[in-house]
Amino acid sequence: NAFSDAKASLRESGVLATQLASESAKRFARIQDVERYAHLAAICGYLDRIPEALEYLERSRSGLLNALLATRHLSPSPNVPPDLVSRFQELQTQRRKLDLLIIQEQEMPLYKGRLGELFDQMMLIASEWDDTAKRIATYDPVFDQFRDLPMRYEQIEALIPRDKRTALLEFCVAETRTQIVLVVPGLIQHARTMERLSSSHLYQLLENKWFGPLRRLRKRSGIDGDVATRISDLAAMNEVLGELYDQLFGQRVGDGETLLECLERLQVERLIVVPHGLLHLLPVHAMWRSTGGGQRYLLDDFEVVYTPSCGVLRYCIRDSLGRLPWESLVAFADPDASLPGARSEVESMKQFFKESTIRTGGEATIDAAVRSGATGDVLHFACHGSFDSESPLSSYLAMADGRLSLSRIFEEFRTRPGALVTLSACETGMVSPDRTNEYVGLPSGFLFAGAGCVIGSLWPVHDICTSTIMQETYARIQQQNESPAASLRAAQRSAKSNPVFAHPYFWAPFQVVGAGWWPSHATAAQVLGRKGSTHDPA
Repeated sequence: NAFSDAKASLRESGVLATQLASESAKRFARIQDVERYAHLAAICGYLDRIPEALEYLERSRSGLLNALLATRHLSPSPNVPPDLVSRFQELQTQRRKLDLLIIQEQEMPLYKGRLGELFDQMMLIASEWDDTAKRIATYDPVFDQFRDLPMRYEQIEALIPRDKRTALLEFCVAETRTQIVLVVPGLIQHARTMERLSSSHLYQLLENKWFGPLRRLRKRSGIDGDVATRISDLAAMNEVLGELYDQLFGQRVGDGETLLECLERLQVERLIVVPHGLLHLLPVHAMWRSTGGGQRYLLDDFEVVYTPSCGVLRYCIRDSLGRLPWESLVAFADPDASLPGARSEVESMKQFFKESTIRTGGEATIDAAVRSGATGDVLHFACHGSFDSESPLSSYLAMADGRLSLSRIFEEFRTRPGALVTLSACETGMVSPDRTNEYVGLPSGFLFAGAGCVIGSLWPVHDICTSTIMQETYARIQQQNESPAASLRAAQRSAKSNPVFAHPYFWAPFQVVGAGWWPSHATAAQVLGRKGSTHDPA
């Protein structure tokens, strides 16, 4: 009965949302439903209604990024007057920036009344945007058929690759427990509930043992510093990864089987991980269990790919279809002459590409990056970077003439469809996991720009180890035709076999976000198909 009432409530909310004037207003109204979607997903898990559980989880996250991606490739027909198309694109850029500013202001208000001002601006722009779209539709009737539609289960399942046995793991960390929805096509649909790991427990664990060491690492811009403090910090971070492995992969629930045992029984080789909340800040691939020979990491058992949501992943896959071969490299390295290893890093990569454009020192400018973003199959940034948790849109890559901010990346940056973007810099993989479950960070900016996948880091990186990992990753991609995820995994395992770099601090920060495999198994019709669903979620 509670489940039926909750579904009815969401239906009524949806009806009210459709009466709002603009698509933007509808998106913000849906923010209020985020927690209810997550709650319904938990109920569906208990009722063993896994397809619905996954659909509800998807509706609870990355709503803005999904909506932006849905409208990114709008291409009016040649029949539409150019001035109308140009104005539509200008409004789209303004709307995109305001969307992000509003989400940022909801989390970190700068002054009283600013949110209202931003909403007023949005309503004006959204109204003109809607009118312009309707005018375009009079010339191009197909144009108004795009919609930011929620994904159905069959579409989600179609995303999971079949080149090797792959499991989708979608997490939901709630007030009283953590739920993991597991899907392996043709083998299992299952929801696991971890009662001992609540959002407050996870926060306390990170507050006590993770955030402090991470702050000190950021302050020191690396691992240098007081030896005793450094040893203590690294031990605390490692302890967190071990405890979370026990909670998520080693805990026996329901049928008495651990998640690891289930994955091993199904002979899974690859994991697509959809984190949630604070899990976005952690390297799931570096969680470990004790073995006779020491510590065995998740990376030792599985290739791991991350995505903010399946909705975002579908656009990464669409952009990546048929993207091989990668023949051209555009790289920016050592803009401020403080990273000598970065120059040798990018120079060593030239041998793997038919064409390469390398900009170092004063040539690695913001404008050069924006202008040349769409000219390479692979974009590589070997520079300093920083994530701003209070103002995520101010997160940046440090170029020779200033900061290439996330805000500017969203507004101006474009890549070739399906490009690989590697951010061989500090904190470039960090995101702000806010209360609306949005995914705002440098990776999201490059995914919006058209990248198929992004390699970024979760904390300040070690120059020498990073250079070694990057060189081996590219060698495997280009010479052995291995996917970005498989190549990075092999490079990380090789790095941690070196006693000097054995601690996860050195090799674990890097992760692949997006379509990190070769998605030749899928077609646009499979990924974006519109067949009817067998059930009727709210």
